[in-house]
Amino acid sequence: MIAYLLMVVALLSVFFVPYVFVMLFAIVAGLFSPLVPFAVGIFADLLYLPPHTFPFMSCVGALASVVLFAVQRFVKTSIIEY
Repeated sequence: MIAYLLMVVALLSVFFVPYVFVMLFAIVAGLFSPLVPFAVGIFADLLYLPPHTFPFMSCVGALASVVLFAVQRFVKTSIIEY
């Protein structure tokens, strides 16, 4: 339940807070689902990107998603089960 709430907060933060907090919310939500930063980046670019410019937020979101996939895989494989 908290993971879904964090995803909604990350997407809605695009409307209400500066981009630094948007990235923070997206990374925190990405700990539960690694594709959230990429989705937030695409959403932010769809809303605020002027024509013929570089999609910065999508690239940052994709980079954060790749890092979060690696972190999630490392955390899952490093847990020792007895």
